[in-house]
Amino acid sequence: MASDGRSTESASAPAGRTRYHRAVCSSAALPLFKVKYHVQTQRVRHSTLSWRTLPCLGPILNADKYYIDRFAHAARITDESVLCIGFSESEIEKYVVKHKPKEITVLTQWVDHPDAQVTKYPLVVGDVTKRTSFGDKSFGAILTLSLMEHLEDLEGGLTEMKRLLRPGGHLFAFFGPAWSSPYGHHLYLRGGDPRLDFSLWQLPAYLHLLCSDNEIASFVRDNGLSDDYIPWFLRMFFEHPIINRVMYDDYLRLFSEYFQLVLSEVIYNEVPSKFITLLRKELPPYRDFTSYGGGYLLKKALDS
Repeated sequence: MASDGRSTESASAPAGRTRYHRAVCSSAALPLFKVKYHVQTQRVRHSTLSWRTLPCLGPILNADKYYIDRFAHAARITDESVLCIGFSESEIEKYVVKHKPKEITVLTQWVDHPDAQVTKYPLVVGDVTKRTSFGDKSFGAILTLSLMEHLEDLEGGLTEMKRLLRPGGHLFAFFGPAWSSPYGHHLYLRGGDPRLDFSLWQLPAYLHLLCSDNEIASFVRDNGLSDDYIPWFLRMFFEHPIINRVMYDDYLRLFSEYFQLVLSEVIYNEVPSKFITLLRKELPPYRDFTSYGGGYLLKKALDS
């Protein structure tokens, strides 16, 4: 799902391995899930904090998708062969075409996803976390939109994108939310309901990091939802493959391992300092709990 809550795919339940999957459910037919937490998922394991003590922060700040425009002074895509991942055709027309690349190719993993409804540009179906059908050094630039947070194997995706770029080529990435951010759970169970749709920015911050399973259940009940929703919350928070649960600090570490970080524009929330202090104490060595994600310009080394 896009970081600004743009409409993507709907389904009757949050099941399946679709990185853009938007889950819509009704309490009438919710199965019970046995939640198995990923061994690397970061959260405060024995928290006694009440959800009522968590701040409501409102929308993320300084977010828009014109990152390609703002990075153009440092890396032009004019006359380059570019690969777009995560863009609908209308978004390509809005954000990419004006920069006049030599050619545009679209990569998607699912033929029934809106990103695959492309008629003006070559469309290739493939998984960017594995080896795709493109040859080595095929593109001068790769552009991704709301992709990174959905890559189950983020390192696999960075490895493949590095292979596809020519030496000196650039990766333009816009992503979020990172797991460590206030809305890192990416909860979307029913659009338009502030209790079930993170992109309305009304959920309490860090519900996924600072509350126990029992306290998450209390949030569900206290907000007028039936107990049937409790396993859905736990699965969407801690098990569903819609997100990779990578901490923001780890994104930066991985970016720097595979590429040179040229420019970044962080989108974030203003967070009361006591919660930052608490999270840093409980989840070392992580330090950044305000950055949602943002726009990033990465460069492949000339000698690689």
